[in-house]
Amino acid sequence: MPEYTGQGIAKKLMEKSLQLATENNCQYVVACATAKASANLMSKFGFSCAREIPFNSFRENGVAVYQNLHDGNTSGKLMICKIGSSVSSAGSFDTLSI
Repeated sequence: MPEYTGQGIAKKLMEKSLQLATENNCQYVVACATAKASANLMSKFGFSCAREIPFNSFRENGVAVYQNLHDGNTSGKLMICKIGSSVSSAGSFDTLSI
């Protein structure tokens, strides 16, 4: 929804998710990024790409399921972040070396 773009909503949701993970003593957070913007946001918060799967590998009856995506993205990314004991002032956590 374009009217909500650029308002920092995704950033706030990510901050809250990582805060909850920390409060619940999680060691890692794993997420799937299916858009360029979500992958970029996760990277800013210290996520690393563990796996990348081309969208053209998803087919139903031989037809690609994901076609002509609005952002031109061509793959989904499995993103992972190792939760540190605290968040740095930049808002990122330590990452897992893969």
